[in-house]
Amino acid sequence: MKTLTAFFPTLLLALAATTTAQHPDQDFQYSATCAAKNPAVNSAIAAFCSKKDGAGRYSDTIMCPGPRSERGIVKDGVRAKITGNCAPQQWIPGKFCLLQFHYICATGDANGLGTGTYGTNACQKWTLESATPNVPGVLGAFGIGKRGWAEEGERDLGLENEK
Repeated sequence: MKTLTAFFPTLLLALAATTTAQHPDQDFQYSATCAAKNPAVNSAIAAFCSKKDGAGRYSDTIMCPGPRSERGIVKDGVRAKITGNCAPQQWIPGKFCLLQFHYICATGDANGLGTGTYGTNACQKWTLESATPNVPGVLGAFGIGKRGWAEEGERDLGLENEK
């Protein structure tokens, strides 16, 4: 009888641990919760975690630290970025990029913004924040760069016809 009474609490702890762990299958639920909070956050996450570079070529190269991850991507007024001091650099697979950003959004504030810490020895800081589009330094001060380019690598063809 003692064995049986000791078994049930252990079983309950094991079940609780498995239901709170993050699995790639949970990405759908996190993404849906995120979309209900703020669809713009899902757009920023999709753009950041995309496996294509600015020229549309296949590129699964999200590294931390790295220029792409630290600069982040701004889409619809939301910046998704990953900063950190990982040594050596750590590669972030696309499925975990989506899962972890969607989790941050789903558990974040009312607008889906927030931060999370991941990676070996918590060397990665994942951030979803309000932002303005990435604009080149000095040119951005004069408003140059906001016209003609919608988002990073996307051409705004509607402005080319203006004269």
